[in-house]
Amino acid sequence: MEKLIYILSIIILSSCLNNDEVRMHRNDPNCKIEINATKIVSGNQLSGKITGNNAGSMRLNLEGLFSNSDIKINNGTFLLDSKYTTVAGVYTLSLYDDLRLVDSKKINIIAGDAYDAIPSFLGPKKIPSNNRKESMIVYVPEDKLGNPVADYTPIKLASRIKNRNDNNTKTTKNLLVYELINAQNEMGNLILGAEVELSHSPESVLVIDQSWVNSFSIKIVEHHPVADYSKFVLLKSNVVKDENGNIVPNGTLVSWNIYSSNRLIGSYSSFTINGVAEVYVQNPRAAANWTISASSLGARSENSISLNFNKAVDGFTLLKNKNGFTIGPVYGALGQLIHDGFPIDLKIKIKDRIIKKESVLLNGKYVYTLPKEFVDQDIQLLVEIGGVQKKWNLKWER
Repeated sequence: MEKLIYILSIIILSSCLNNDEVRMHRNDPNCKIEINATKIVSGNQLSGKITGNNAGSMRLNLEGLFSNSDIKINNGTFLLDSKYTTVAGVYTLSLYDDLRLVDSKKINIIAGDAYDAIPSFLGPKKIPSNNRKESMIVYVPEDKLGNPVADYTPIKLASRIKNRNDNNTKTTKNLLVYELINAQNEMGNLILGAEVELSHSPESVLVIDQSWVNSFSIKIVEHHPVADYSKFVLLKSNVVKDENGNIVPNGTLVSWNIYSSNRLIGSYSSFTINGVAEVYVQNPRAAANWTISASSLGARSENSISLNFNKAVDGFTLLKNKNGFTIGPVYGALGQLIHDGFPIDLKIKIKDRIIKKESVLLNGKYVYTLPKEFVDQDIQLLVEIGGVQKKWNLKWER
């Protein structure tokens, strides 16, 4: 038995030695990769051949940063077509015998010329004209296959604000070129563009907005000092400017606040046109004294306005009839009827029930029809028109 094991061991060892001899005989340590260039433009073809014996039994592999592909060897030659050369970068072409590396070559696939529109990225797209904030525009020129162009490619940069142009040239680095933009102290739209070879960027627009608003003044344009709830006060600002003397752009918000007895009773908003803001404020429905101020982007008006409104209603009467009652005529200080649409407030108390009603005058009067459940009931009536109040105790009998 021991002799049989010994004989089998000799046979197996002999077989392994023979296999190594075959492998060593098949491998050719002189096999090499030969290519016609080590640098090509993306999308172009690259051909080569494998020298030495048994090239057809070997494996050729192309490895890049984002790819790994086996290349077919045909009668000792191979071809890297555009399928393998689209993406720019440094690739390694390796020749293997089974898992053993026989030879390798480095291939640099570079981007072609800039093509079509240059992608650009701007942000922020609006900055104040206070010389304290910046924006940045980035350009990434690409070839027709989408590869960023090579570093140190010169790019012409241009900008225009109002009628002034500025031009300079920068070179790409790390696949792009960028420029920091300082707003200085002038408002307007800064137009930005770039070009390289026959490629151009789309137009980019940086809005240079107003800086902090300086204080401004306000004034009365129209004022009818009667609390008639139909006329309007017209208020107007002077030209609103920022701290650099720039007129604020159209559409800048101005807020108007109305106070009575130090209590805020109303707020209005308007927007500037050519730096000026106007607002209409409806007259009150009762006598009042107002103080009005304005603000814009954190700046308050340097002055406030006082407005006085006299009462519009001088008096009114009540006429009772079998179906209800009529309030009016309601008249003013000149004996004139108060206009249609003037508000009237009623409070009707019957037993423990209180009914509140709001309505308006028509032809100087208000007509109320009594509900049936009010008959044979004692009614307390409170009427207010234009700040004037009157009370009546009424009763209707069947």
